[in-house]
Amino acid sequence: MSVLKLTNSFVVAMLLAGCGTAYVAPSDGPTANLAITMAGGVLQTAAIYSRAEDCTGSQFIGEIGPDGRMVVIRAGTPISFIMGANNPRSNATGLSVKSCTIVLTFTPVQGHSYFANYQFSEYEGKCTAEITETVQGSSSRTRVNAIARKYVTPLTASSPACTPIQ
Repeated sequence: MSVLKLTNSFVVAMLLAGCGTAYVAPSDGPTANLAITMAGGVLQTAAIYSRAEDCTGSQFIGEIGPDGRMVVIRAGTPISFIMGANNPRSNATGLSVKSCTIVLTFTPVQGHSYFANYQFSEYEGKCTAEITETVQGSSSRTRVNAIARKYVTPLTASSPACTPIQ
């Protein structure tokens, strides 16, 4: 009998997001673009929360492929989104899965293009992420001041899924 050990609750988070609603881009109002790229691990997924302040109302963006994924997001109001990956490994006791999630919150500006870059160190089980934006008229990018939030496993579908990192 194989034992599945989870070192993080990311799998649960993404299953909840997947059982929730699929992400639908805003059809009116101010918007911006968000390109998501992820490196490391497998099952690289992301979701946007409809309520940024407490990370509720997850809207599943889907699996992020090797070329990344571009989504249109609401501008002018804070958004929170979660990115994460898993790294399953076989060992003497069965299957072990290292996971890592990051929740970021920022306020997009209308018409701007943002890039969320997630990196997962599979052996350490640690991840990092940053958001940058393209400087108009240049190929360089500047870092966006985003707030990193700690993921908390929600007790119910309407429970908060993040808290500010102190």
